[in-house]
Amino acid sequence: MKKFFVWVLVFAWVYQTIPSSVLGQQPAPKRKPYAAVMDFEVQGGIMKGLDRAVTDKVREALLATEKYIVIDRANIQIIMKELAFGQTGVCDETCAVEVGRALSAHLIITGRVVRLGPDECQVSAQMTDVERTDIVRSVSENCACTATDIIAAAETVGMALAGVEAKRGTLVIQTTPKSAEVYIDGVKKGKTPIAVKVKPGSHKVMVATRGYKMQERSITLAPGATMPMSFSLKKEKKKWYQTWWFYTIVGVVVAGGAAAAAGGAGGGGGGDDGDDGDPTTGTLSISATGP
Repeated sequence: MKKFFVWVLVFAWVYQTIPSSVLGQQPAPKRKPYAAVMDFEVQGGIMKGLDRAVTDKVREALLATEKYIVIDRANIQIIMKELAFGQTGVCDETCAVEVGRALSAHLIITGRVVRLGPDECQVSAQMTDVERTDIVRSVSENCACTATDIIAAAETVGMALAGVEAKRGTLVIQTTPKSAEVYIDGVKKGKTPIAVKVKPGSHKVMVATRGYKMQERSITLAPGATMPMSFSLKKEKKKWYQTWWFYTIVGVVVAGGAAAAAGGAGGGGGGDDGDDGDPTTGTLSISATGP
């Protein structure tokens, strides 16, 4: 009887040590961490109401990665009011950690939109581990200061926070006239019309062709987006020294000078100019008549 129980214990121990994959059982799925996205702060005189749109776009990007359970914004607002943080609507790092703990969140995301120049803005964000209060990841994306560009940059930031490589987008570029050279971030890509795959984010697009003024635009491409771009190039005005009449005058002057030089060389030794016989000297007579 004792041997029977011994064998049962041995069998139970062996069974427990066998991996579940060998036994045909699926391992328990890894639980997704809870993430809370705080309202982004918008500074530098950027349009009002953009903070909500940027926050929602970052939240959507995190959801799309399927790596997190994103806490609803309404629950965040309730906790902020309970903690007396709801008056300003903006939360610093200390406040965000407290809100995260009250929500039982594993991660808290904070960020801001700032103006760097007349037409250059930056969307930045950081992900903080609520338990350890350590910054897990910090990212930023520069863009133009239009609402469309800022929201596109916010989507790129959200993907980067999750550590997911954003899907490349497409620029479809056309010009009038056609066959203009296209440069993206200084790299030649071909002639128009053209469709170019580029990574999401901010880019500088330049088009140029002989006889026309070069044009350049700064754009911000959202992950996986297709952006049509159309350029109407204007003819470049010729400089005054490139016009036909300038070269005509130059030609006449050069020809006249050559003729005068040839005439002077032919009549220099005649001795009929009233000189005393010295052909190397002469007299210049200037007369003027007064008014």
